[in-house]
Amino acid sequence: MRQDVIVGGPFDLDATLESGQAFRWERHTRGWVGVASGHPFLLSWKQGVLSVDSPSCENPGGWARRYFDLETDYQALCERLRCLDAAVSTAVDFAPGLRLLRQEPWEALLAFILSTNNNIPRIRRLVNRVSLRWGERLSAAEHCWWALPSPSVLATATEQQLRECGVGYRAPFLIDAARKVSSGDVDLVRLESLTTAEARIVLQRIKGVGRKVADCVLLFGLARRDAFPIDVWIKRRLEEHYFDGQGTRIKALHEFAASQFTDDAGYAQNYLFYHTRTASMAIRKKPRGWQPR
Repeated sequence: MRQDVIVGGPFDLDATLESGQAFRWERHTRGWVGVASGHPFLLSWKQGVLSVDSPSCENPGGWARRYFDLETDYQALCERLRCLDAAVSTAVDFAPGLRLLRQEPWEALLAFILSTNNNIPRIRRLVNRVSLRWGERLSAAEHCWWALPSPSVLATATEQQLRECGVGYRAPFLIDAARKVSSGDVDLVRLESLTTAEARIVLQRIKGVGRKVADCVLLFGLARRDAFPIDVWIKRRLEEHYFDGQGTRIKALHEFAASQFTDDAGYAQNYLFYHTRTASMAIRKKPRGWQPR
């Protein structure tokens, strides 16, 4: 089924899908193809209209509105962010159409566990390998895809099997995440009713999930727009623009971000991250893949 969605305000499909929020999208001659929320999609963008085609999703337009945060007034949001400070204003002007994705929480959790000490091309390969080994086969036109394995299915994997997929030391982290989610020890649905701080504590009960991975899951999988993941790119940007280039503890950076950006912290992070990383890559002669969040 294909549905067209008229998008108001700034929208940049390429920047959004290349920004390191999700790892299952690939460029296609007609736009982008990939898997999200258990369905294959073909996406294209032209003159204010987002075309969403899926052989299995019953309401692709509704899915797109949620996934791409289309109900948020980005015109007003960008103006609000520009008023914060020069660094955020520059980042917003660099890619005003950058959107915050709303993925399934399990999808974000699995992907960002794999993101630790990895670059984006390799994260994509690992997510696809795990899906190929344990996920359900899907089809989309001339492409064949596999859905992410459910937590209960991945919980049956052995550490050796996961290592054979190339995930390395992250194997026991994935198994622990799958077992805790499938058993209900970490209830991803219940996290919706918790505060951001409470949900972060629950996520960090999973082996290998520290503050950064938890904040990525909160921001990109649970729409907690006050979450502010801090990786090496964001740490460097904050120190350069707000702390006179001085090395600063992560705790102090989180406190600063919460005070400076308040409820829009996640949006500010997304713009700052994309601008910092893209600008850095632009000056490299032979980029080898962007570092993850």
